[in-house]
Amino acid sequence: MSEFQTTLEDCGLSDLGFNGRWYTWERGRFSSTNIWEKLDRGVANLEWLIGGAFDPLNFGPLPGSIGHKGKNSG
Repeated sequence: MSEFQTTLEDCGLSDLGFNGRWYTWERGRFSSTNIWEKLDRGVANLEWLIGGAFDPLNFGPLPGSIGHKGKNSG
């Protein structure tokens, strides 16, 4: 992982940040054994960031996706 971080730094790339849940992958049924990981990331160089073409990534549920039903879902 440190080699990947060094490569990002050598290329002048920075993490874009995110909105929504801090994790993008989940596995398990019980809180004691559940695993959450952040697998998706976006990076950009300073020129792209200054250009304002990128917003923080949104890791919320996809429209129409099958997911956990909320308390008020039917």
